[in-house]
Amino acid sequence: MSDTDLSTNALTSDALTEAAIAAWQTDAQHRADEAVERQVRRAADRQWLEPDLAGRLYAANEMAAQWFQDQFVGSWAQPYLAGRMDVDLTGDRGVRPGYAPDSWRDLVDHLQRNGVDEQTILETGLGFHTSKGNTVALMRDRLVFPIHDDTGRIAGFVGREAPGADSGARYINTRQTELFHKDELLYSTLPLPRGGQIAVVEGPADAQAITLDTGGAVVGAGCLGTGFTEGQADLLASLDAEVTLVFDGDAEGMKAAGRAFEICTRAGLDPRMVRLPEGQDPASLRETAGAGAVSALLRDSQRAGQVLIIDAVEAGRPEDALRVAAQSHPAYWAPDASIIAAMTGADLQDVRDALAETIGGADPAFPERAAPASAVAVEREPRAAATQLGDNLSAEALAAVAAADAGQASMTDQIRAAARPGAAPTADAAQRPREYGQPVADYGRGV
Repeated sequence: MSDTDLSTNALTSDALTEAAIAAWQTDAQHRADEAVERQVRRAADRQWLEPDLAGRLYAANEMAAQWFQDQFVGSWAQPYLAGRMDVDLTGDRGVRPGYAPDSWRDLVDHLQRNGVDEQTILETGLGFHTSKGNTVALMRDRLVFPIHDDTGRIAGFVGREAPGADSGARYINTRQTELFHKDELLYSTLPLPRGGQIAVVEGPADAQAITLDTGGAVVGAGCLGTGFTEGQADLLASLDAEVTLVFDGDAEGMKAAGRAFEICTRAGLDPRMVRLPEGQDPASLRETAGAGAVSALLRDSQRAGQVLIIDAVEAGRPEDALRVAAQSHPAYWAPDASIIAAMTGADLQDVRDALAETIGGADPAFPERAAPASAVAVEREPRAAATQLGDNLSAEALAAVAAADAGQASMTDQIRAAARPGAAPTADAAQRPREYGQPVADYGRGV
């Protein structure tokens, strides 16, 4: 069957369409509901923590944060951070930068003088026992930032070593405690906004760069040294967030993006993606290209699944393209099959059938090409691709993709509206939080 024979009506009864119809109203929303349930269970687990113990741990963390801030001025960390961010963040209530002196005991002695007992210092992870039984500070000669949990209080800290140091770990986090579970937290300088735009990045400096460069319109959220996790995806799903993945543009970065995309889709998220220039991260891009460079990159974000599909096809891995397409929401199956067929020259119906089999659990098996690779230039935005290949798309998928790309509503809103008849999609209107940290208007000041 030729591509020209595949009208929208002709596609209504093939295996891919039947799979989409079966999944449309249940699959992604079910994944999102499960993610929220997992996050609620995690929050409930914390409720079992003895209130007096939780209060002592939070209070000790806050006292430590204030002490770190007092040590910041005049340390190497102050000019280093100002140089990276192109703005002096000393005293910023959102970032709260601090410095841990190169001392085993200074922090411990300060806490004990102010009534924090040794057991609490150990339970917060601020200190640990040496082999000789002495209690010493975890963070030493490091630029330090607090990490907040969903209560807005400090659950732990992340510390960066001095440039040129060779400690063996550029960043270290608070060890796991009753409050701090790094697989379930993300570093940010503003509270993660419900229904807002969140960019997932590799570390604290990149998160700061994104929040600063966008004036808080997009909140940067840094992973804590383990790569992106299911717990972090569940946190974002519970916030109904619009997620953008921001990873390095090299091969390793694309692998990390692929893993993050799979974790996101399992949580019911529909992420977009930015592919950074090779060798750059958001912080280095802001440092070298100046204010506005990161924001411009984010404005050019694309649907993550589509970026990964195109990357896989261009790298000669069409089976991986099928695997990525199968992980996406059903709204994208038809457009993605059309893109894969156009880029590879394979028969569209064969690609649709192969994708349906992959969705059903079979190992991806790409069909033999019916013709040499097509010279069709598939643009990387959904609406542009849909316009070019529109004769082969379902009307419902085309309308949802076009509406999302035109900015009339997020794709998440479109999907949920389709799943709940009568529910109208809502325009994107992220409410900027004010619970802690600087007002958003202060971000980017002096830049």
